[in-house]
Amino acid sequence: MNKRYFLGLAVVVAVIASLVGGLAPSQRVHATPKEGGCWYYKEDIPTARFGLTAVELDGEIYVAGGRSSGWYDVVEKYDPVTGTWTTVAPLNTARAWMVAKAVGGKIYAIGGSNPAKLDTVEEYDPGANTWTTLAAKMPTPRDDAAAGVVGGKIYVMGGWSGTALNVLEVFDPASGWTSLPPMPYAVAMTSAAVVNDKIYVIGGLNDTGALSTVYEYDPAFGTWVQKADLPVARSQLAAVAQDGKIYVFGGYNSSLVPSIRADVHAYTPGPGVGGGSWESMNDMPTQRAGVAAAAANDGSKDMVYVFGGGRSWDGATVDYA
Repeated sequence: MNKRYFLGLAVVVAVIASLVGGLAPSQRVHATPKEGGCWYYKEDIPTARFGLTAVELDGEIYVAGGRSSGWYDVVEKYDPVTGTWTTVAPLNTARAWMVAKAVGGKIYAIGGSNPAKLDTVEEYDPGANTWTTLAAKMPTPRDDAAAGVVGGKIYVMGGWSGTALNVLEVFDPASGWTSLPPMPYAVAMTSAAVVNDKIYVIGGLNDTGALSTVYEYDPAFGTWVQKADLPVARSQLAAVAQDGKIYVFGGYNSSLVPSIRADVHAYTPGPGVGGGSWESMNDMPTQRAGVAAAAANDGSKDMVYVFGGGRSWDGATVDYA
């Protein structure tokens, strides 16, 4: 099964204010009701790409890896307060579809592909502006996994290695990798976010198609609970936790028209099997999949930033100056 569905790139960097009134500074505003989230066009990401990853550290957002005509090692840092981009040290290994998380003031880039499935882990030190390839390799080489940080550890879930995986492995920067009991289902091209020390794995793809499945994982007890389904099944989406909710952006579903999605939904966690509730937010201005997203404060309010991604119906690069 071919899981790569798009050709072009959408390089607009957009921002949604999570139910916060007032306009962020921008020369262009996508007019949408505030109660559904307001979108603003911000400064473009310098390197257009999809299959990238984004991670917030100390108020700035690092956007790493990805691909277009090839695999990228580029890492670019966005300052939400000044609206400026800075190119920092590149990854040691060019890769797309990896996961990256911040722990203890460092960023860890894990797995991905270029195109072979990778097990490598790189550690970024922002003070020294250096990437170090660690000796501790991920036990299962894979791309298209999801990850969440709880208790200073990075839980890496699912992924793709010729088929969707149910693998669950945890990385402790102090001690390395541990394999945990598997997930209750196989999933790739999914996304995850953490609320109250529980990891929510949302949507994705298995060997038959796009999923609307949502599972909550509690690392303290090693338990999985299935929650309320995502309203629109899709893979290649991004998920970000903000103020106790999880916002889900874009994605792909070959059974829908359009297949590349602009959907935005917000999930409020709730107890029990099938718990929690979803609400529809205002769509992104641009339909795209393979996006990255991260939350940060722009100096006055908390925002969620959505970077890059692709769209396939015309193969075009979408660029907003």
